[in-house]
Amino acid sequence: MTPLPFVVREARPSDVPFIENAWRSTMLANCPAVFGADPPHFAREMKRLVSMLLAQATTRVACAPQDEETLVGFACATGDELHYVYVSGMFRGVGLVPYMLEGLPIRRYTFSTRHCERRLRPRERKWLYCPRFTLGLEVS
Repeated sequence: MTPLPFVVREARPSDVPFIENAWRSTMLANCPAVFGADPPHFAREMKRLVSMLLAQATTRVACAPQDEETLVGFACATGDELHYVYVSGMFRGVGLVPYMLEGLPIRRYTFSTRHCERRLRPRERKWLYCPRFTLGLEVS
């Protein structure tokens, strides 16, 4: 891969607000399954869900090399499951995603949006869509 003018590093606790906000806002805008959801409920549930996933996942962020607090994207995965990948609008299409996913054995993805299907093309990669609608719920 050609080097990019970005650094990819493991996420830090200070990165969580960026990750939560990007994940929540892109799901709300681009995921038909949540269109029309009650905004306060959706915000609470996304915060709970993202917190739970970040506690167990490998999460990488892409940032400016001269300022590692200026984030432009993130990828969150557990084992072979990609939970979410996000790149800020003006940085899409420059090749950040392969760097954030480098070395991860992705075979499945658990969240999907219209952007995911169009840009990441998981079906072409032969990834299975395995949504986690009940993540963290006690099922008896």
